[in-house]
Amino acid sequence: QTEGTSNPLKVYDTTPEFSAIFNDPNSGDTGIYYEIEINTASDFSGTVMWDSGKTSISAINNGGRSPEISYAGTSLTTNGTKYYWKIRFWDNSNSVGTWSSTANFIMSGSPTTPTELLVDGMTNPTVLNSIKPTFSAIYHDPNSDIASSYEIEVNTASDFTGTVMWDTG
Repeated sequence: QTEGTSNPLKVYDTTPEFSAIFNDPNSGDTGIYYEIEINTASDFSGTVMWDSGKTSISAINNGGRSPEISYAGTSLTTNGTKYYWKIRFWDNSNSVGTWSSTANFIMSGSPTTPTELLVDGMTNPTVLNSIKPTFSAIYHDPNSDIASSYEIEVNTASDFTGTVMWDTG
């Protein structure tokens, strides 16, 4: 699990936590080491964001979930990137298990810059016949979120250092 969920779609925490179930064919064994690898490619041939190496952990009972393990790799950003991860454990006899199946998580991303800005249905009109023009733009979000608010500013200067004629807040 990442942040307590399997394959979450919107991770906002740039240092997420991971956990997994320790299983061993020897019922009395406990898990005492782990290794996590996080990569940009599902086959782990991409950029390695974090490889924890063999790291000790509080003993995990057979069939029990590990404590949450905090991410400690290359900085993650909230830009909609999908990452893949796997984990393996060593038992108290220092025998290493096989890698888990691949899990993934997607970092939450901010909406992209609005496109196709229109005023009264036109792109950069030179003359307006309306004293109350309408504004529209195309919205896109890498997480497929629905827009819940907006802000429009109308200014006398193209660099927005002039007089603010209207700001919706």
